[in-house]
Amino acid sequence: MASLAVLPVEILLHIQQYFTKSTLNYFSQVCRYFYSLSNPALYQKNKTEALWEATETGNIETLRKLLEYCPRTEKSDHECNIWSPIGHTPMTAAVYGGSTEVVQTLIDSGFNPTTRDMNGYTPLAWAALYGHTDIIAVLLKTGIDPDQKDIYGRTSLSWAAEHGHVDTVKTLLDYGADPKCGDDECFMVEIRARRQGLDLIPLFMMNYAREYKGSIPRTALEWAERNNCATVVELLRHTTGYVEPVHW
Repeated sequence: MASLAVLPVEILLHIQQYFTKSTLNYFSQVCRYFYSLSNPALYQKNKTEALWEATETGNIETLRKLLEYCPRTEKSDHECNIWSPIGHTPMTAAVYGGSTEVVQTLIDSGFNPTTRDMNGYTPLAWAALYGHTDIIAVLLKTGIDPDQKDIYGRTSLSWAAEHGHVDTVKTLLDYGADPKCGDDECFMVEIRARRQGLDLIPLFMMNYAREYKGSIPRTALEWAERNNCATVVELLRHTTGYVEPVHW
């Protein structure tokens, strides 16, 4: 290895093109000089794995190195939008992991903040489902529709209200989410899912129907009322101008 260190950089860069990933990894650990030369190539050979590690674990340093060594181009876009083993896109993986910094970095690097993953969720839906309020704000600052629906025909406000995420509901309303925007009818969701070959969606809807005894709520307010989220109910009623009925 010592003799390799005297070779011109151009020759070393050419040689490492023929290394396997494991050999390149060993080569990069021999000394700092080889590391500085080989690290970009190592990321390029391990691009997909590095992308999932960075987004799913919130490893911002790995993500930034990856984007530095493997800048996005039209040619490589398909590699940056493939699904992870559990069905995530890079963006939904980042949202699921809960790292605002990773989500912002992906947006700044041109990743689509609206693309659904294999599970049918949008990044906004994942953020609302888990109450990632800061990520909701980051996503909505890009100008995307706060009322966009996922494959289940549900808005993010609907998800947030169901799970009682008060701050998330407030943020969605602040960015213009319409509390009167209803979720799609179940039969429409099933037809759309079957056309796209997503046969598990009807089973998901069936389980929800069992849980809610055949009547699935279709507005954020109904979800909050069904799950006794009093604070969310009050917030949504105030926003929609709800008037309590008069009992004579």
